[in-house]
Amino acid sequence: MLYLYYYQGYKTEEIADILGTGKGTVTSQLKRAREKLKLSLSDYEKEMSV
Repeated sequence: MLYLYYYQGYKTEEIADILGTGKGTVTSQLKRAREKLKLSLSDYEKEMSV
């Protein structure tokens, strides 16, 4: 979903249609994916600064 949203430029409604899910599902999964990515990058940054 991150790829479709940020790199391909699809709107949440379009992603929902592509994946056969609801817009709310796409929105919540995008939010969760952003949080996971932020945490992962934060962990990586901590590792690199040691």
